[in-house]
Amino acid sequence: MVEVAPAYDHAEITSVAASHVAYDLISLLALQGKREQTDE
Repeated sequence: MVEVAPAYDHAEITSVAASHVAYDLISLLALQGKREQTDE
């Protein structure tokens, strides 16, 4: 977990990177769930 300090993050790079990580994690969880359903 990383704290974002807006005063030091002028380009909002940290929030963009965090959104990419969250998207990737959600995508992986969705794929895992889909695989578990097809295995049954």
